[in-house]
Amino acid sequence: ILSSLSIILGTLNIPPDFVSIIISIGIVYIGIENYMSKRLINRLFIAFIFGIIFGVRFPTILRDMGILKKELFFCSIFFGVGIFFAQVFLLGLIHILLFWRKNRLKKWSASFGEIRWKKELQLLSFGMSVLGIVWTILRIRLMLIS
Repeated sequence: ILSSLSIILGTLNIPPDFVSIIISIGIVYIGIENYMSKRLINRLFIAFIFGIIFGVRFPTILRDMGILKKELFFCSIFFGVGIFFAQVFLLGLIHILLFWRKNRLKKWSASFGEIRWKKELQLLSFGMSVLGIVWTILRIRLMLIS
């Protein structure tokens, strides 16, 4: 359903630079929420909204590459399926690595390991936010130049 909605929205002429800026702001928001909050608020809703926004960007990229309109639908569908499998693989790999790291810290010291684990996750979230801010600034600068 989301892929279809994204493809339909992607046929609208939403400026690609604007969509890229919204995506980067979303990355900043999620990083800050992970860093600051003990309870994640409406994470599924936020992922849903930014997933749609990202999906809107892809058909625009294909159009800019010269993909014909009749091929756009199939290219978008195959891209969506490919992204799904790539995300399942990468998230699985990340979960395995994080699970391994957390258990390794717990074996080292139960109380200290848990504190260090939370600090490492906060550091990753902070880094994600910084990258999102840099990406946002670069996209705004690129939009102003062109």
